[in-house]
Amino acid sequence: MIEVKSYDENPEQYVLREEFSGYLQRTLNDFPEHHQTAFVLGIMQKRSYKEIADITGWSQATVKINIFRARKRMADALTEFQG
Repeated sequence: MIEVKSYDENPEQYVLREEFSGYLQRTLNDFPEHHQTAFVLGIMQKRSYKEIADITGWSQATVKINIFRARKRMADALTEFQG
C-alpha cells in the first residue's frame, strides 16, 4: 500500500491525502507486473540496480529501462490526476 504521510493537516487535507494515496495505489496496480516490481524496488525501496537485478534476474540495463518506464507512467498519471 502506498501511504502519503502528513502530520499537520486539517480534515480537508486528510481527505485529499487519502484520495491521492488511493489514486497512486490504483495507478501502480494498473502497471504491468515488471513495471510494478521496478517501481517498488527502485523508487519506493530505493534499491540499487544491482540489487534489483539480483532479485529479479533481469540485467542491469533491463532494470534501468523498467524503472525509467515505470517512473514515466507514474509521472503521466500524476499529471492526469492534477487535471
